[in-house]
Amino acid sequence: MGGARPAGPGLEALSERTWRRDIRIKPALFQDLGVREYWIIDPIDKLASPIMGFRLQDGRYQLLPRAKTGGWISDVLSAELLIDRGEFRLRNLDTREPVSDFNGLQRMHAEAEQARSEAERRIAELEAQLRDHRG
Repeated sequence: MGGARPAGPGLEALSERTWRRDIRIKPALFQDLGVREYWIIDPIDKLASPIMGFRLQDGRYQLLPRAKTGGWISDVLSAELLIDRGEFRLRNLDTREPVSDFNGLQRMHAEAEQARSEAERRIAELEAQLRDHRG
């Protein structure tokens, strides 16, 4: 295949309706597109492993082994994919810290908004005090 390879990985979460297509057809499609990694997350217990990863080597996908840490290493994401307390998680390879999921990001956003509102309130108080002091 000519040109640059797609940067991101292919990722499929199996569902009762589409799991056969996701494991039989889609890997070949991603492989033909040159997608460097293909990941299957299995929340419906159809596979021998809850996560299966494949890396493109010499134009063909090779199954990735489980890491000593218990997860699977993604070079493309610079992360470890794992199941933690029954939930799919990503962990940053450099920091070993969890990568926030959507709910975590929403919580962080709400906390940041609350901190911003509190800072704006405090600035207004200080400006009022300064006016009173000058006035």
